Amino acid sequence: MLAAHGAIRFWRVRLKPGMPVLLGLWRGVPVLGLPGNPVSVLACYLVLGRRLLQRLQGCSEPPLELSAQLDAAIDKRHSRLEFQRGLLRCDRHGQLRVLASPAVGSHRLAAAARSNALIRLPEPPARFEAGQAITVLPYGPLV
Repeated sequence: MLAAHGAIRFWRVRLKPGMPVLLGLWRGVPVLGLPGNPVSVLACYLVLGRRLLQRLQGCSEPPLELSAQLDAAIDKRHSRLEFQRGLLRCDRHGQLRVLASPAVGSHRLAAAARSNALIRLPEPPARFEAGQAITVLPYGPLV
C-alpha cells in the first residue's frame, strides 16, 4: 500500500537484529516499519527510530554512544553491522565495562529486559577481545 500510494525510501537494512526495516512517506509523513521480533524492534528503534523522532523534533544531536571495555570476548561470524544486548556497568575504578548477554536470539525479550545497553559490533566478521574498547548505546540505568 505504501509503495502504491506513498513512497518507500528503503526496505531492508544490513543490520542484525532487524534486517526487515522499512522507511517511507505517506502523504509527506515519515513511516517507519519495524520488524516483528521484540529484540529486533528494540534495536531498530534505538538505532533508527529514536534518531528519526529526534530529527523530526528539530534535534540534530545524535543519540548517546559511549565507549566501554568488554568483559568477555565476542566472536562475530557474519558481515552485517550487529547490535548485541549487554549489561553496562561502572567498575570500582570508574571505568565503563560491558558484558554481552548470552541470549542472542531476537525473540529473547527477557534478556533485553535484563540488559541496559546495545553493543555495536561493526562490519565485517571479527573477534572482539576481552578488555577491548567497544561502542555501546545505553538504554537503561547503569548497574
